[in-house]
Order: sequence, then C-alpha cells, then structure tokens
Amino acid sequence: DDSFKISDFVQCVFSELIDHLHDLAWHDKIRMIANHLSNDAIFESDCIFECAYAFGKVEDNRATELYEELVKREPENSSALNNLGVRYQNQGELYKALRCYEKAHTLSPKDDLYKNNMQSTKEAIQRQREAEIFEVAELISIDTLEDIGYTTELCQKVLQIADADM
Repeated sequence: DDSFKISDFVQCVFSELIDHLHDLAWHDKIRMIANHLSNDAIFESDCIFECAYAFGKVEDNRATELYEELVKREPENSSALNNLGVRYQNQGELYKALRCYEKAHTLSPKDDLYKNNMQSTKEAIQRQREAEIFEVAELISIDTLEDIGYTTELCQKVLQIADADM
C-alpha cells in the first residue's frame, strides 16, 4: 500500500535475508531479489558485499559498481578490494586490478590470495607489454623509418640494435 517504504524494507528485511542467502551460497536468489532494487537502495543496506559477490558470480557489471561503492565506504576492506581487482582484471583493466591487489596485500600481507593475484597480474601486464613491443617491432622496416624522415644512415644504425630490452 501507500505506507510501504523501500528504505524500511531494506533495513528490516533485505539485509537479513541477503545475509542468510549468502551463508547458504544461494547467489542466484540474491541476484533475483537485488535486481528489484536500485544500487542506491542496496547502498543503504548492510549487504553491499554480498550483493556484489552474487552479481560477480555471473560476470554482471553491477558487481563492479557495488564493489566500487563499498571500497569508497570501506577503503580498508581487503576482501572488497581483492574482489574489485578481480572484476577489473576480468574487464581487461590490468593496472586498476593491480592497484586493488597491491592495496589488499598491504592491508593483509599474510593472505596469499592477494599476493598471488598481485603477482599474476604483474605477469599479465608484462606479457601485454611484450606483445605490444613485438607488434610495433614487426612494423619497423627501412621503408617505415624513411617514411617518418629517418636518413639511410640512421635507419641502418637503428636496425643494428640487438639489445632485446631496447
């Protein structure tokens, strides 16, 4: 009826219900219920993490939005930071993911999950950099160097570089 207030539902029923469903690992039920609420309503609850986790189970972008808000509110929540890092990594945003993992690891240095996620992301970034370098290196030839104004003498010197790091 007209006396129903979503904020009352969120505070009195939603948070308790979602917490219980999370304990049962019924993430599909959490998503079904949470889909009826706006992010703002979820932000009023005590179960932002649980909702974000449930949405993250199906790679829903809503999970990222919820984790981002949770990290703003709780910047020292290492679990939320780690899970936000996972979301960023799944979206291909490796540098954002790395920052989240590094902060989570700093907050909880004994947690191997954060350390492993940080290390694997660093390795992924390194592989990405190498792939980009090789892609550019394959495009370099005498013709392309001459096209951008290199002299024949300079082109020969560039092509003599044998240092892999260069």
